[in-house]
Amino acid sequence: MDVLYYWKDVKADMAAGHIGWFRSSRGKLAELSESYPDRIWVVKTPVGKKGSVQLLACVRWSDKAAVKVPVVDVQSTIFYDPAHVQSMWFEGADSDEAVEATSKWLREHFSAAVRANFQGDNGIHALRGDTLRQLEKIAQNFATRPFLATDTE
Repeated sequence: MDVLYYWKDVKADMAAGHIGWFRSSRGKLAELSESYPDRIWVVKTPVGKKGSVQLLACVRWSDKAAVKVPVVDVQSTIFYDPAHVQSMWFEGADSDEAVEATSKWLREHFSAAVRANFQGDNGIHALRGDTLRQLEKIAQNFATRPFLATDTE
C-alpha cells in the first residue's frame, strides 16, 4: 500500500526546512500505519490551475524521523526518508498534458477530495491495487531526480 498526500505549500515548507515529515490527523495516521505503507505520492495544485493537480514527488515512508525534524506531535506526523533512493521529484509533470492526466486520474478515484479542496483528511488517501498501478503508469512518463536536490520545482 502507498499513500497519496496533497502538499499545499511546497515552496514555503521547503524554504522553512520542513523536510522529512507531513502533518496528518491522528486517526488518519493510525489508519495508514496499520497497512504498512511503502511510499507517499505527493501532489499539489499548479499555480493558476485551480481544480487540477500535478504529480510532484514520491518519497519513501518511514515509521520514525529519518532526518532531524523540529519538535512535532509524533501521533499526527507522517515521516518520510528524503535521502532514500526511492525518494524523488518528478520532472516534466508540470506540462499541460501531464497535469491533465494526473487530474483526470485523481478526479476518477478521489472525486470527494477534489470537491473538498483536499482540506484535512481529504488530502491524504491510501493507494492500493489498480488505482496505484494507474498512478505508477502516469509517473513512468516523467524523469526523476533525487528528493534532496536543491530546486523544488
